[in-house]
Amino acid sequence: MPISKQMATTAKEDVQHPMLLAMKFYTEHLEAGHPISFRACANKFGVCRETLRKRIAGRKTWKEVNDDMAWFTPEEDQVLVKFFMEIAGHGFPDTKQYLREHVNILLRAKKGDPTFSIGINWVDCWLECHNDQLKKYWTTSLDNVHAKAFNHATVSNYFLKVLKVLTECKIDPDCLWSMDELGL
Repeated sequence: MPISKQMATTAKEDVQHPMLLAMKFYTEHLEAGHPISFRACANKFGVCRETLRKRIAGRKTWKEVNDDMAWFTPEEDQVLVKFFMEIAGHGFPDTKQYLREHVNILLRAKKGDPTFSIGINWVDCWLECHNDQLKKYWTTSLDNVHAKAFNHATVSNYFLKVLKVLTECKIDPDCLWSMDELGL
């Protein structure tokens, strides 16, 4: 009977960063009354001694520093992402200018400063941070797409059905109305 080998996997959230493990190890030894040097602790976990020392002294990670400087909280970011996905789903794809204008409106209200404006690279950076949810793409001319998608059989079938309904229901041609995308 063959022996099967199984590879053990761990969820990404369960894996702790070596720096966090080193910090925990150092503080546990310190609290237990058995202090260990920064050098020995850093070597044990393969992390930079100076970074370990600074982190234990209270320095934040780059991610924490950047999160503190963000204009929006993670929850507000998700509301913004959801909003842009929703309006794109309704057939109104966004432009960077549209995103910029809406973000400026939100931040002016949030900060209480009517002259506030985001930086020139903010939209690109924000889109890059949310590239798992929002994608940038080039669109083609709608007329070109319509022309390539025209199907004579489908259009003929549609008008035959309209004619059938008009004759069966005895609808006068004066009662027919038409609207375009603008409702005109």
